[in-house]
Amino acid sequence: MRTTWVAVAILGTAGLVGCEAFSAQSNVVATSAGRKLETDRLVSMLTSIRAPVTPEGAEVITDIWVNMNLFAQARVEGNLAADSAAVARIMWPQILQGRMQAWQDTLKEHRPKPTDASAVSTFSGRCISRWTTRDGIRPSGLKRITAMSAMP
Repeated sequence: MRTTWVAVAILGTAGLVGCEAFSAQSNVVATSAGRKLETDRLVSMLTSIRAPVTPEGAEVITDIWVNMNLFAQARVEGNLAADSAAVARIMWPQILQGRMQAWQDTLKEHRPKPTDASAVSTFSGRCISRWTTRDGIRPSGLKRITAMSAMP
């Protein structure tokens, strides 16, 4: 019985010491480059964006804050390389995505808009009898053809 009380006393003391270790910085959300992001500052940042506050949003803001502090410290200490080739080697997926998006945008820009004549010439050699009559294309068929040719 006495060993049980001693065990409870030791565990209780260890638990209190552990709680005090964490309570010393209970208002600090993150620490980066010797700086601390306190909860008051995080709350002011979250309320300034005027969007619903979610745990994911707080995590994103905290990550951005940490990354910006690490970047600023590296810049001040002169640890950042000014080599554009190194940046290109690291960022090649984003660079390639940007180039592909620009190319697709120019293709989409220069693509001619479909007309009645282009729809007829496109489908004239194919069997589209349900969309056509002897006099030409039915109005409902023309809408379908125009919509199909406008698809990316």
